[in-house]
Amino acid sequence: SILTDFGCPYHCNFCITGTFGYRMRDLDNVEMELNYLKTLGIEDIWFKDVVFGVNKRHYYGLLELLKKPEHKFRWATLSRVDVVTDDILVKMAEAGCHTIQFGVESSDPDILESIEKGISPERVKEVFNLCRKLGIRTLAHFIIGLPGETMETAKRTIDFALDIDPDFASFNVASPRVGTPLRDEAIEKGYISDELTELDNSITFPTMDLGTLSKEDVWRLRSEAVRRFYLRPSYLYRRLTGVRSFRELTNSIFEGTNLVVNSLNPKPDPAEMVEV
Repeated sequence: SILTDFGCPYHCNFCITGTFGYRMRDLDNVEMELNYLKTLGIEDIWFKDVVFGVNKRHYYGLLELLKKPEHKFRWATLSRVDVVTDDILVKMAEAGCHTIQFGVESSDPDILESIEKGISPERVKEVFNLCRKLGIRTLAHFIIGLPGETMETAKRTIDFALDIDPDFASFNVASPRVGTPLRDEAIEKGYISDELTELDNSITFPTMDLGTLSKEDVWRLRSEAVRRFYLRPSYLYRRLTGVRSFRELTNSIFEGTNLVVNSLNPKPDPAEMVEV
């Protein structure tokens, strides 16, 4: 893995990363690291930049580096649908990008606005469709149980996940982490206690009682999302026919089995549903 910048210039209310500021590495320094990785025989890179493409000058320069024969890598990264223009997506594909992770979070415009995400469901669809045409795999991250979530909004988000049909999907529960505006809101509205007894970083086990949804509701919705997305016959067929080696096949079977077992659990152990 490699970083060409640090931090995030955005301020989603559930995320701590935006509080660290934002700065970029000099591209000459990045090129030195790319050269070193080549000497090690590395062929696939994970760019851990939180928002690949956010500074156009920096990233267009990086993409030109990655097009050089001596810097030919396959690589993956993270970005935002409102950052990657159609042009930069094309250039990313040409430079060897094979996978991009995007934070979609919700399909509900009011929830997206309340968490200061700054994206629209329409742009999400456009970007995922273009990635598919370019042969770039996508991983969509969703959050269930944000303030304002109801049974209806959560189910619409699950439907939206099936509609945009990413190659992979991560269904997480809202976690009011220390230092985030979400935690302040959760304390103010009584979703959690203001007595910090345990630092909870879980994005699997619910910690907030929203009033509109209980912690058990959020758990069941997350389990439903996993089942509906990963147990579709069309998805299973696509994954199994797309494997390139026996090892990849066994990994897919192992991961799929874990997903099914976890999603069929009707509710988590109460000890896991941490009070914060």
